[in-house]
Amino acid sequence: MSAKTALDARTGLRVRTARGVPAVAGIVLILLLSGCSLLTEFEGEPLCPRVVPQRVVEFLHTVSDERQQEQDVADFTTVVVPAAAQACAHVVVLATGANGLTAAQVIARADFDTNAVDGRNTDKRSRLVAERVTALRAAVTSGLAAIPYATASDPFGGYIAAAELLQQAHGAKVLTVYGDQLANRPPGCLLSVRDLRRVQELLGVCSPAVPSLAGVDVEVVGAGYSLGAPVSTATAQGLEPLLRAYFAKAGAHVSLFTALPARPIGKDD
Repeated sequence: MSAKTALDARTGLRVRTARGVPAVAGIVLILLLSGCSLLTEFEGEPLCPRVVPQRVVEFLHTVSDERQQEQDVADFTTVVVPAAAQACAHVVVLATGANGLTAAQVIARADFDTNAVDGRNTDKRSRLVAERVTALRAAVTSGLAAIPYATASDPFGGYIAAAELLQQAHGAKVLTVYGDQLANRPPGCLLSVRDLRRVQELLGVCSPAVPSLAGVDVEVVGAGYSLGAPVSTATAQGLEPLLRAYFAKAGAHVSLFTALPARPIGKDD
């Protein structure tokens, strides 16, 4: 072997070296001259935090919610999804079936934490996020379309299902619920005709077991509002203190309570 060449043991390439220049430097020089940069990826800090948020989104998919669900999905698409993507969040979407939210169904999942695959390259992350946004929107649309609208409405059962998912998370936790939240299950919890000022009595009937939602930020969108059936003023106004009391008992913080979808990002109570 010539004194001015060396065989790289890893690549098997024979490279020519200048006097006093190690063979590995020659390998690096060849890579750089061929347009390969060793620093294109994996330089700098990760693009997502090491502990990412968990976001659970729940659609109350009942007969009385049918006409407004298009607005709910639009709000999810234009407000929730961009916020989740920006925060690198894990997203799980739930919906009801014919048996109400006691048997909540997972219709979509998305993971916007791209640290394992983006190489700390912002362009690559942008492409990955765009693909996952598209897939999530499609999964939610098809998932809701595949489920019949339920006559049974059990939002309190849905909160329990969401709590089970959120208890597994380690980062910030957000629960967004869509729908009128006008429960008619379990028996005795017919909120459209009950006196909602009797908060503690109703909570005992509607949710004898309150799950732990400690540290969860809750957004309630569309409660007490229905395009499909008239809601009395007393019911619409009484629903907010009832649900706020419920979530407080569960250890959560209600950061948003709005009757209408399509609300601004970051609105607080």
